[in-house]
Amino acid sequence: MQIKMIKNQKVNNSIMIHKGSIFPARIFSTSPLQFNAPYQIIDGPHSGVIVQREACIEVKEDVKVLSESDWKVREDYYLARLNKEKEEKERAQQLTRELTEQIRLKNKEITKLEFFLNALRGTLIFFAFHNKESKEYNQQNG
Repeated sequence: MQIKMIKNQKVNNSIMIHKGSIFPARIFSTSPLQFNAPYQIIDGPHSGVIVQREACIEVKEDVKVLSESDWKVREDYYLARLNKEKEEKERAQQLTRELTEQIRLKNKEITKLEFFLNALRGTLIFFAFHNKESKEYNQQNG
């Protein structure tokens, strides 16, 4: 975490931490349930200095001011990535539609083949039954 000084703070008689300075810090708590615990600077020339909460604010993330050209470069980069993802999504959707159509046609073909198989099976059963009856008839009347 980082803190930004909002007030000048004297460290000792000869050293001062100036308003606007940003430092990496941690919460300096002397007890587990201490509220409004001060911060302790953990890096740099002021490492170890205790800063009261009233003298600083917590910086949630590094704030970086970009020039217009840097902003444009980043914007172009992310827009290009977004467009690439859109194209890939559209291509995937098109492939899905094509495969769905192929599956539909194959299912239609399978339905026709099942119809013919059922018809042939019925015909074979009919002829087998009829052939059996014919043999029995011929043996009886033989």
